[in-house]
Amino acid sequence: MPGGSTVAVRLIFIRETDQAVLFRDENDRELWLPRSTFTGIEYLEPDEGDVVTVDVAEWKATQEGLI
Repeated sequence: MPGGSTVAVRLIFIRETDQAVLFRDENDRELWLPRSTFTGIEYLEPDEGDVVTVDVAEWKATQEGLI
Protein backbone atom coordinates (compact mmCIF):
# COMPACT_ATOMS: atom_id res chain seq x y z
CA MET A 1 0.00 0.00 0.00
CA PRO A 2 1.89 2.98 -1.24
CA GLY A 3 2.28 5.89 1.11
CA GLY A 4 0.59 4.36 4.14
CA SER A 5 1.45 2.44 7.25
CA THR A 6 0.28 -1.13 7.65
CA VAL A 7 -0.17 -3.40 10.65
CA ALA A 8 -0.02 -7.20 10.73
CA VAL A 9 -3.32 -8.67 11.89
CA ARG A 10 -4.23 -12.33 12.43
CA LEU A 11 -7.71 -13.14 11.17
CA ILE A 12 -9.72 -16.21 10.24
CA PHE A 13 -10.32 -16.56 6.51
CA ILE A 14 -13.98 -17.20 5.59
CA ARG A 15 -14.42 -16.57 1.86
CA GLU A 16 -13.49 -14.18 -0.91
CA THR A 17 -14.76 -12.37 -3.96
CA ASP A 18 -12.89 -10.47 -6.66
CA GLN A 19 -13.30 -7.25 -4.65
CA ALA A 20 -13.04 -8.25 -0.98
CA VAL A 21 -12.32 -10.98 1.53
CA LEU A 22 -14.53 -11.98 4.44
CA PHE A 23 -12.66 -12.58 7.69
CA ARG A 24 -13.61 -13.28 11.30
CA ASP A 25 -11.69 -11.51 14.06
CA GLU A 26 -10.74 -12.68 17.56
CA ASN A 27 -14.10 -11.41 18.88
CA ASP A 28 -15.96 -13.71 16.45
CA ARG A 29 -17.07 -10.67 14.40
CA GLU A 30 -17.20 -11.06 10.63
CA LEU A 31 -15.86 -8.24 8.48
CA TRP A 32 -15.30 -7.66 4.80
CA LEU A 33 -11.98 -6.09 3.88
CA PRO A 34 -11.67 -4.62 0.39
CA ARG A 35 -8.61 -6.07 -1.36
CA SER A 36 -7.25 -2.54 -1.75
CA THR A 37 -6.88 -2.18 2.05
CA PHE A 38 -4.63 -5.17 2.77
CA THR A 39 -1.80 -7.28 1.42
CA GLY A 40 0.05 -10.40 2.29
CA ILE A 41 -2.31 -13.28 3.08
CA GLU A 42 0.24 -15.82 4.26
CA TYR A 43 -1.45 -18.70 2.40
CA LEU A 44 -1.79 -18.40 -1.35
CA GLU A 45 -5.11 -20.25 -1.30
CA PRO A 46 -6.44 -20.39 2.25
CA ASP A 47 -9.32 -22.67 3.16
CA GLU A 48 -12.31 -21.56 5.20
CA GLY A 49 -11.33 -21.45 8.87
CA ASP A 50 -7.58 -20.97 8.27
CA VAL A 51 -5.93 -18.41 10.52
CA VAL A 52 -3.99 -16.02 8.30
CA THR A 53 -1.83 -12.95 8.81
CA VAL A 54 -2.59 -9.95 6.64
CA ASP A 55 -0.96 -6.54 6.46
CA VAL A 56 -3.89 -4.15 6.77
CA ALA A 57 -3.73 -0.41 6.13
CA GLU A 58 -3.43 1.16 9.57
CA TRP A 59 -6.37 3.50 8.96
CA LYS A 60 -8.60 0.54 7.98
CA ALA A 61 -7.46 -1.59 10.94
CA THR A 62 -8.29 1.31 13.25
CA GLN A 63 -11.66 1.91 11.58
CA GLU A 64 -12.58 -1.77 11.95
CA GLY A 65 -11.40 -1.98 15.57
CA LEU A 66 -8.62 -4.45 14.77
CA ILE A 67 -6.01 -2.41 16.66
